[in-house]
Amino acid sequence: MPGEVADAVAESTLQALANALNHAGANATVQVFLKGTAKGFKIVVKDNGRGFRPSRVPKNRVGLKLSIIGRVQAVGGKVFIDSKIGIGTNVIIEWSAA
Repeated sequence: MPGEVADAVAESTLQALANALNHAGANATVQVFLKGTAKGFKIVVKDNGRGFRPSRVPKNRVGLKLSIIGRVQAVGGKVFIDSKIGIGTNVIIEWSAA
């Protein structure tokens, strides 16, 4: 894996963890899963906290858009955000070599 991919994914994963710790709530559990594939990997940062509506995140907030999605997309990866109010949030980061 190229160094710039490793850096982008590490920083994005740390930001997803920070977001979960800051916003999920005091009683939430946060988990990180990593699955390697033949050409890449998938990382899931999962919490069972408050959840949120990604479409309602203000445009000036950079935690998701720049610090996670932008970094991963810049190195050819994909990010999926699955969040439900009262259930929790999954941040899924995927990267595969061409």
